[in-house]
Amino acid sequence: MLRAVSCLAVLTLGVALHSSGGAIYAEEIYYVGPDGGSWHTPDNWSLGRVPSSGDTVRIFDDLTVRITANVPDVGQQLESLTLGYVRDGTIVQDSGNTTVDVMLIGRQDGSQQYRGAYILNGGAMDVRFFQLGLSTRDNVFTVNRGDFTVTDFRISWSGVFTQNAGTVIGGTLMMGTSFGQAPIYNLDGGTLSVPRIQFGQQNSGYFDFDGGELLLPGDWTFDRLVGIRDSDFRAFGNLATPDNLAFDLVVIDTDVYTKIYAIPEPSMLALLSMGAVGLLAYARRRRRLAA
Repeated sequence: MLRAVSCLAVLTLGVALHSSGGAIYAEEIYYVGPDGGSWHTPDNWSLGRVPSSGDTVRIFDDLTVRITANVPDVGQQLESLTLGYVRDGTIVQDSGNTTVDVMLIGRQDGSQQYRGAYILNGGAMDVRFFQLGLSTRDNVFTVNRGDFTVTDFRISWSGVFTQNAGTVIGGTLMMGTSFGQAPIYNLDGGTLSVPRIQFGQQNSGYFDFDGGELLLPGDWTFDRLVGIRDSDFRAFGNLATPDNLAFDLVVIDTDVYTKIYAIPEPSMLALLSMGAVGLLAYARRRRRLAA
C-alpha cells in the first residue's frame, strides 16, 4: 500500500410554475418528438412547449432526447425527471446546466421492467434526490465530461454509475438493496467527492476503482475503507488489497481529505504499454462480476 502525508415508484404531483394568464399550474409533460431529437424544440413535447420550472417530466417509448442548453432556465428547476417510465428512455446532455429536484432512472410496473439511461457529455447537472436502478434492467448513468452534483445519492438494484471523467460531488453514496441485482459504481476517471459510502446488507453491490480518484474527508487507511459494513471495493475488477490501492493525504481549503486511487498491476502496465492492442485487451475485461 502506498501512503503519503424496494422498488420505488414515484408519481410526483407537479407543482410546476407554468404561467398562463398570470396563473400557476401543476404540469406533467412527456417527450413525443423523434428519437435523438432536441429537448429545446416545443413541438417535441406533449404540451407543445419546452418543460419549465416545476414540471414533472417523463422520457419513455424507447426514445432518446438531447440537451444542449440550460434545463430549465437559470434559477429554476424541474420538479421531477423520470427516464424509462413506460418503455425505455434516454437523455444525452452535451452542454448546458440541468437542475432537477427528483430524478429517477428505471421503473417497475407489475411484471414490466423499464430501463433508463443518462449520458452526461458536458455541462453540469444538479439534483437534490437521485435514484438509479428502479428496475431489474441495467439502468445507467454515465459521466464522460462535466460536473454532477447531488444531495441524496442512491444506486440500487441493477444501477450502474460509470464515471469516465469530470467531477461528481455528492452527499453520502448509498449502494445496495435487499433484493434484485447488485448495483455498481465504476470510477474510471475524474474525481468523486462524498462524505462517506454506505452499502446495503444484501446485494450491496461493489465499487470498482479503474482510474480517477475518490476523495473522502479525514484520514483514511485501507483497513478503515474495507471495514465499512458490507463493503465490496475492487481495483481493475479484482478484489481491493493494500497493494492495488493508494491513499494520499491532501489539504483542501484547510480541510484534510484522503485521495484514494488504484495502482495498476505490472501485467496491466505491460498491456497498456503495448498501445492500441493493449488498450483493446484492457477494455474487454468484464465490467459486471459475480457479486
